[in-house]
Order: sequence, then structure tokens, then C-alpha cells
Amino acid sequence: MGGGSWRPVLLGLRFLEAVGLWKDRNWAKWLGAISGGIYIPVEIYEAARKATATRLVLFALNVAVVAYLLWNLWQKRQIARLNP
Repeated sequence: MGGGSWRPVLLGLRFLEAVGLWKDRNWAKWLGAISGGIYIPVEIYEAARKATATRLVLFALNVAVVAYLLWNLWQKRQIARLNP
């Protein structure tokens, strides 16, 4: 794929993720956690390089979203174990 032709693929993936999250699908939560978590090391690097309020807030929001998605997956798993 050359020069920008990856954008429709990314757009489609984000759309599928949004629909999956709307419908409370576990695969979408995993996709969201992975796609959000992949940026955390870069955000840490950027904040360490030059900390600004914007970078720190965006980092905190990203961590919160990833943590929420993983917590929600864990909760569903615990409920499924208790109610076979």
C-alpha cells in the first residue's frame, strides 16, 4: 500500500471497533485496548521529552480508556466463571 492508501483500511477498522463497542462485543474491547495501548510507550517518551499539560492529559485519558476496557473484559470473565 502506498502513500495514504492505508487510510481507508484504518478508517474501516476504527468504524468496526466503534460498532463493536456500541454492541458491547468483547473483540472490540480487545481491539480498543490494543490499539489504544500501543500508543502508551510513545506518549511516555513524548511526555518525558517535553512535558506539557496537553500531553499529560492525553496520556492520562488514553491510560484510563485502556484500563476501563481491560477492567470491563475482566469483570465479564469473572461473571462468566461464577455463572457457568
